[in-house]
Amino acid sequence: MAAPTIRPPAEVLAPAAVAMNGFIAEVRATCENETTISRILARTEAALKALLADPACLDGLAIDREEHRSWKVYTDPEHLFCIHVSRQKPNYRRGVHDHGELGWAVYGVFQGEVVQELYERLDDGSHPDRVDLRALPPIVQHAGDATVIPVGGAHAPHNEDGYDAWTVVIRSRDLTTIWRNFYDIPRARVVRRRSSGD
Repeated sequence: MAAPTIRPPAEVLAPAAVAMNGFIAEVRATCENETTISRILARTEAALKALLADPACLDGLAIDREEHRSWKVYTDPEHLFCIHVSRQKPNYRRGVHDHGELGWAVYGVFQGEVVQELYERLDDGSHPDRVDLRALPPIVQHAGDATVIPVGGAHAPHNEDGYDAWTVVIRSRDLTTIWRNFYDIPRARVVRRRSSGD
């Protein structure tokens, strides 16, 4: 019996994805020209808002608009940032997590509504499996909104309005390449692992 053919994952990004390619070019320019993380994040947030305001935001991407899932659109070979597009089911909820101690994200909503629950870490990390987090006021994101998840910031996005949500998220690194923290708030526990969950 012949071994199954292993095919590389299909390319999601194509030249026809004009809006997304323009966004990528702007983020690359940001990484090459800005000299502080605050300016990189502010300019990336502005670029993502401009992308989300474009009705053709997702045009040209090889994605199935009927599926509920996440697609990796692009990982930059030089600056290492990674972009995902997701279609989330109603009542979708992620647990509290971060993007690594050096990681950031800018989380945008193209369609629907997403609530970002952000947390401030109060402990100093001296107890490796314990954590003390304080919830910050939730941020309700509507279509066109983008929210910065700061370096090392913990958050939990959820979609509870009963409708699908489409998101575009840019992170400082591909999640498959980093160690990050997952938080159990009621038990005040933190687990560190490498996980690619979007």
